[in-house]
Amino acid sequence: MTPNSAASPQSSVKDPRNDALESHLDWRVSPRANAGVPVFDADFVAGDGDREGPRLIDRRLQAIDEHMDRLYERGNAIMPEIGFSREELAEMYRAYSEGA
Repeated sequence: MTPNSAASPQSSVKDPRNDALESHLDWRVSPRANAGVPVFDADFVAGDGDREGPRLIDRRLQAIDEHMDRLYERGNAIMPEIGFSREELAEMYRAYSEGA
């Protein structure tokens, strides 16, 4: 932001590290420029629903069991059926993290 720009909750400072971000939507990964939605759009990112997601470091899943516990605990509170078993979803995360 510049001193003359209007500050808002969605204001941001250009950070070149964000140019290499990947978007993950509906089990498809694409470069930020091809995401289909602005990756920093607060209405899209913070819309209704649970935003629990596993952390990847060097494309390795971190604490997947703890993540799945949180996801299913909160997910079951807001919808009767998540749509995948824990095992199916964990396997989907593993395949994604391995670049499948």
